[in-house]
Amino acid sequence: MSKSILEALYYGEIRPCEQRMRRNPVRKEMINKIENEENYLKSKLSCEDWDHFQELCGLCNDVTGDNQADIFSRGFVIGALLIFEIMERKDKLTNA
Repeated sequence: MSKSILEALYYGEIRPCEQRMRRNPVRKEMINKIENEENYLKSKLSCEDWDHFQELCGLCNDVTGDNQADIFSRGFVIGALLIFEIMERKDKLTNA
């Protein structure tokens, strides 16, 4: 018997933040541009300035990750609320 979605979530078998993104040529191009810009900056900045830039990138990534977690949570709640609303309307339709 397979596990329920709740069990899979509980046991850490579903981790949306760790799933690979679909291959997307536009995203790949953007990543290449980012890498090119980083390489350019690395060649122009002093070691100290490069360290500051890396720290800035890390902080931006942290904020982005927090935002993505918030968006995921809100989406999950909206999905659950939709299910409740659908079930409520289903009962009204079937009890008529």
